[in-house]
Amino acid sequence: FQAEDGIRDVERSRGLGDVYKRQVHRNTLADHARFEVPAQGGWVDLAEGYYGVALIAPFKFGFSARENTCRVTLLRSANSPDPSADRGEHVFTYVIYPHQGDWRAAEVPLVARGIADPPRVWQDQFGAWESWLKFEEGTKNCLILETIKKSEQGNAIIIRCQEIKGARGKTKLKIGLKRIKRIVLCNLLEEPLRELPVNNQQEIWVPYCPYEIITIKIELF
Repeated sequence: FQAEDGIRDVERSRGLGDVYKRQVHRNTLADHARFEVPAQGGWVDLAEGYYGVALIAPFKFGFSARENTCRVTLLRSANSPDPSADRGEHVFTYVIYPHQGDWRAAEVPLVARGIADPPRVWQDQFGAWESWLKFEEGTKNCLILETIKKSEQGNAIIIRCQEIKGARGKTKLKIGLKRIKRIVLCNLLEEPLRELPVNNQQEIWVPYCPYEIITIKIELF
């Protein structure tokens, strides 16, 4: 896929919100060695100034860019240890997404996520999650909701978010559940780090750092 001439950088998602930049020219031996890199987030973005184009290919992790041309590796069919690996019919999905501004302004991670994992509506004993969990306006495009699940131990709900734009700050989260015992910030193993104060409106302030994975544990009576 070719974009306009003059683009100097390509940015790729390494998954879990992490994004890194690499130049598209090959002036040195090190540049020549970077013929392909992973992009576990499923997208790469070629941009300059106020315009860019993203190549979104869910579940295809090998991308390369040289000058104004971007390539995606659709299939790796090794003959060892299985000489018949990957034989048969394959179906691929890709999207070319032109946009104004950089990938942050164009919400490229959210677009890619919507293509890879289309929205599904569900509800449990608490009802649809949109009815009891609300992010503060202005930060919900910086933080994405990754998981809502039951805790591994005890009577609690785990909310896991991730920051996707390399920003730092804090956001207000309103939790409209009854029988809340306490709310704590945890690590990935759901081990408590510190308690988050809850105000009378059942709101908490959640700090976040660039590309951080945030785990919140809501303990119930």
